[in-house]
Amino acid sequence: MALTFTRHSLVVIVGALLLQLFFLAGLAPAAAAAGPTGQVTVFWGRNKDEGSLREACDTGLYTMVVMSFLNVYGARGGEYRLDLAGHPVGGIGGDVKHCQRKGVLVSLAIGSGAYSLPTNHRIYFGLPAAPAVAEEEQDGRSGYVYPKTLYYRYVPELQKAANYGGFMIWDRYSDKQSGYSGYVKNWA
Repeated sequence: MALTFTRHSLVVIVGALLLQLFFLAGLAPAAAAAGPTGQVTVFWGRNKDEGSLREACDTGLYTMVVMSFLNVYGARGGEYRLDLAGHPVGGIGGDVKHCQRKGVLVSLAIGSGAYSLPTNHRIYFGLPAAPAVAEEEQDGRSGYVYPKTLYYRYVPELQKAANYGGFMIWDRYSDKQSGYSGYVKNWA
């Protein structure tokens, strides 16, 4: 479900989220210490059957939830659009506050896959939560990493990096179905 906001209402929402992100970025060290961080981030908002934002935070699996996504911003004279794939948006504000009270950070993805901001702070290792959501490479290999392979092959090397931040799971719906975060949470 896509919502359209006026420039004024969305500027307030986006401004508050950006202020929170800048505040948190100011508290974060320039580089994480090598070793485990315990950080597991998940993308939420791409499938209405993944459960509410509140439910995602209540699992205890994630340290951060990225709401996906603000896909139109400032177009055609100030139009903004938040795409949450069929989720009812009436309770989103309450869910965000609930997550924050539980210590789970909530952020908003901006611009879908075509937009990025480089950072030297932390790098998260992106993991599809199930083979079905992993993109297939030209050579036929999948981007999916089985938990045992992750633990033995990748985790020891990842955690040597000074800017290792943790795991980023795509997406909450697939994670809910597969239980992937439950396997990898203690290795982050």
